[in-house]
Amino acid sequence: MFLVSPIWLVLLAPWAGLVIWLLRGRFETRGVPFLELWGREIAQTRRPDRSWKIPPPAVAALLAGMLLAIVAATGPMIEIRRIAGAIPPLPPDVRIEFLAVRNVPTTQAMIRLCNQSDLTTAKLTVRAGGAVVSAKVDLPGRGQMRNYFVDLPVSGSTIEAEVSGGADNKIFHQLQATGRTIWPMVAARGALPPEVNRMIEVYSRRRPPGAGSKHIAVATASENFVADEPTAILMSPRSGTGGLSAKKLIVGDGPLTRSINWAGALAGAQVESPPSGDWQAVVSAAGRIIVASREKPFKQVWVGFRSDNFPHRADFVVFWSNVFMWLGDVEGSYEASAQSEPAAMPPSAPATRNGLPMAGQVFLSALALMVVSALAWKAPKVGHYKEFKS
Repeated sequence: MFLVSPIWLVLLAPWAGLVIWLLRGRFETRGVPFLELWGREIAQTRRPDRSWKIPPPAVAALLAGMLLAIVAATGPMIEIRRIAGAIPPLPPDVRIEFLAVRNVPTTQAMIRLCNQSDLTTAKLTVRAGGAVVSAKVDLPGRGQMRNYFVDLPVSGSTIEAEVSGGADNKIFHQLQATGRTIWPMVAARGALPPEVNRMIEVYSRRRPPGAGSKHIAVATASENFVADEPTAILMSPRSGTGGLSAKKLIVGDGPLTRSINWAGALAGAQVESPPSGDWQAVVSAAGRIIVASREKPFKQVWVGFRSDNFPHRADFVVFWSNVFMWLGDVEGSYEASAQSEPAAMPPSAPATRNGLPMAGQVFLSALALMVVSALAWKAPKVGHYKEFKS
């Protein structure tokens, strides 16, 4: 049995008080006669005996009826256990545990899936820069994880991955990675041309370095420096020859030459070949290397041209930005953030109070006991004494 409204149980307090009061009244004091064989002091110190009598049936029936009336007010019910129907199957739960993106040499996303379902396949979709790549993948066993690599045709500021499946192609989980670029820390080594110093200052202000930034340097070939860090080396201020031929200009395709009008940038320029070493030509004209690069022992760029017109062109800013980014290995890193939580387990069904109401029967029993109490209530008997004649 369980009670629907336990607040009614507060009525048990006055009922209990009444019971205690009635039972306490059943204690009677009865004097015991004795002979004064001892001294008066001892006789006066004797205490009367106490006895407890069983309450009369009328009082017992009244108290029981009151208790049942209070219980009936609480709405008692007898719980009935019913056989529950079939438990619905849990929704499949497949989530993306990890998302990583790289841009070099090509843009590729790595997605780690965790399978907490009985599914064997799912649809994996990756979106980047307006491009969408979808593929049906085989899932690992329940409770296991597996890495999946997806090549992307383009990069983007955000890479979004989602895993879906089932008959209704329901999305189980989404994860989005936001691009974050770490700019290098550029330092001048020795005396540099004013326009280059100004470029370093503006670049450092517009693209401030942060945690994990690489240190790169800019110096001239005439400086006596130790190449213990990525460095851009400029030709000596008072060296170089002119007479470039734009028809014989060869520009390699790479990160150092992007978005630059080299014919205009080299117009009227003084050029100088790089020092000895394992240099790879980036820009050359008439067999002379003008811009070169190498990666050992550290990344270095040889800038073997100088022009009075070049610092006033937009190509100047683009070129030095390319140099700083290449030396600093600037590659957009991505920070993943959850777009939606994986499919949660369905909440357990709330306990239902199914039972047979008993308030009416209990209340009728209380009335019956009260009626019996009223009928059994009689005036106390008075004893009659008869005289015996001798």
